[in-house]
Amino acid sequence: MGDDTIFGGTKPVKFGDIEDGSSNTLWLVEVKAEFAKPWTSPEDYVFDATNPAIGLAELAGEKPSFLGAVGDGSVTKFPLSLPSKTLLHLFQKIDGNALSW
Repeated sequence: MGDDTIFGGTKPVKFGDIEDGSSNTLWLVEVKAEFAKPWTSPEDYVFDATNPAIGLAELAGEKPSFLGAVGDGSVTKFPLSLPSKTLLHLFQKIDGNALSW
């Protein structure tokens, strides 16, 4: 959750509301245990817009990465080495900065 994210507002988001494209916008991320919330909890992980990588769970492997599901339903391994600005654009649905992979 956070400003301008898929789950950041008070009303439901439709696909048409994700102006940056559903495949360019994070919907769900895996976070470190200390940031995790029970799925039955009324609260969610809130990302830090000043440091979007904080709290993301690091996958084991050669290159540090995290798992994220985007609005089109696909799951991708994203490098933690992405610049903070790029990661912020992934979290935001309508910032006008659609990413091209």
